[in-house]
Amino acid sequence: MSESRNRAGVRLGIIGLGRGFMLTLPSLLAHPDITLFAACSSRSDARKRFEDDFGGIAYADYDAMLGNADVDAVYVATPHELHMEHTVAALEAGKCVLLEKPMAISLAQATVIVDASKTYGKTVIVGPSHSFDPAVGEALQLIKTGDFGKVKIVQSAYHTNFMYRPRRPEELDTKRGGGVIFSQGAHQFDIARMLAGGVGTSLVGQAGVWDASRHSETAYTGLIHFAGGAVANLTYSGNDFYDSDIELGSVSELGFPKNIDPGASRRMLSRLAGNDEANLKKIRSYQGLEVFRQSRAQTKNAEQNEHFGVWRVSLERADLMVFHDRIEVYHENGKYIHSVEGPAGATRRTVCDALVAAVNKDRTPLQTAEWAIGTLECCEAMIASSTDQQPVPLTLQTPVDGHPNLRF
Repeated sequence: MSESRNRAGVRLGIIGLGRGFMLTLPSLLAHPDITLFAACSSRSDARKRFEDDFGGIAYADYDAMLGNADVDAVYVATPHELHMEHTVAALEAGKCVLLEKPMAISLAQATVIVDASKTYGKTVIVGPSHSFDPAVGEALQLIKTGDFGKVKIVQSAYHTNFMYRPRRPEELDTKRGGGVIFSQGAHQFDIARMLAGGVGTSLVGQAGVWDASRHSETAYTGLIHFAGGAVANLTYSGNDFYDSDIELGSVSELGFPKNIDPGASRRMLSRLAGNDEANLKKIRSYQGLEVFRQSRAQTKNAEQNEHFGVWRVSLERADLMVFHDRIEVYHENGKYIHSVEGPAGATRRTVCDALVAAVNKDRTPLQTAEWAIGTLECCEAMIASSTDQQPVPLTLQTPVDGHPNLRF
């Protein structure tokens, strides 16, 4: 019997068996209420492996999968430029959707998704975003107590090798949702909005295409002003120089221990030729459960929570330092540490829980399509501000219920 056949709960259909699916697969396998029931992929080998591994049904055509009434929800994990097409089709078929970030590659496409979610009465959850990380959720709950007053400054500076990992051509094309702004701003802007109350009013920023061979933005920095008086100071660099994970005890973004070697990804890419880079990216897609297990056996399981670097939140009466495993609270009477529970082998349990709850109509998370369009607005505003050297107003923002900055 397959690992998923004896489970009850949400019967999940997946569109796209690529890298996004692979990153979420451990949490899907570990969740007691999710069954890997069906999948759609353009790769015949991936379809065969899915059927063999999970006893599920594999389709070459996503409309055929969506026509299966036994599929309760759909995980859209296809390339960014296909998100709108696949999400709207799933909503039309009456399915709840877990949609990989960014929700789309333009506000026009995102608006179509929001409207379709409302029309068909089905929830779209945009994630897994790092705004689902346990430490971020714990920090928001501390802020919501009101014990420390209003949020004044949110700071994040995260430096990685993101732009020098193996990429497909579209991942290096801003117009197709490539580069650090759409891929990583979708995390960073999302977290900042949550911690600062949600209602951004303007963004001013600067992005850099510092390496012509990578075509798209490799870094950005900016300020987001919020209703209620907060400002977020955000920087992201994917240039493979300094690695911010050293600030978290050399724990990677995905919760694994790592060896930090500045410039290693650049050196690896410099040795590639022709289609080698795109082929390397293909290898990171779904190659079967046995290959997946072997690759995990070569490393430790994720013993720590996922993270997006260290976050600093300055409130009227305290400073919070948000790590992956704890929140350090500094106030007038000294310091205390608020511990954050570890992942117990399923680092993306929170987003899986949110999907199950949405399908069962128990509750919906903050990170719906209506919320996520505000994060995408920040991505487009960063590009526009960098081009025009002017602040860009934000008008598609959603408040965080119970946030002290919005208590007037």
